[in-house]
Amino acid sequence: MDYQIFEILLLYAIYCILGWVCQVMGFSLAGKGYQNRGLCKGPYLTSYGLGALAVIFSVEYTSAKFQLEGIPLPARAFCAGTVIALILGVLSMVTVNGLCGSRLIRIRWFQPILCGFLSVILIVHLNPLLSAYIRWMSPWVHLFFLLFFWMQYLSQLFDGISGLLRLKKKMHFSQPRE
Repeated sequence: MDYQIFEILLLYAIYCILGWVCQVMGFSLAGKGYQNRGLCKGPYLTSYGLGALAVIFSVEYTSAKFQLEGIPLPARAFCAGTVIALILGVLSMVTVNGLCGSRLIRIRWFQPILCGFLSVILIVHLNPLLSAYIRWMSPWVHLFFLLFFWMQYLSQLFDGISGLLRLKKKMHFSQPRE
């Protein structure tokens, strides 16, 4: 599938928001109540947007480049989702924990496997439906949504990063000196 730049930006925005919703619902169902797990104050999780696009493009690239007719699409999506979730999880953990100076993020063993199953749903069902809907919508709706999303998202992302840096500075000064 060939994507135009506005389609990629819209898919990124939608998957950031859907990832945040899934994360909040998962923690609520686990009995931990409402927790905004993102770097931003709003409903955005960068790693879910990047992960979804990475899974979509990696499955399409490997399908076009290599002879994979014997491997079913759900199996390719599961493998891509598991590997990409592990890579993005480690990168997120190292980045956030490095910026704030403490262990805020940990990776559990089941998270990449769960993301592999979610990648199957993404590739087989969700992305074809969203791509068709995006192509059906008016370009003015795309423009309005993209402008609103990116203005909010970028400002909150910079606020979140500066908040982590302030947390690191605060923790550095609150530690007893020897």
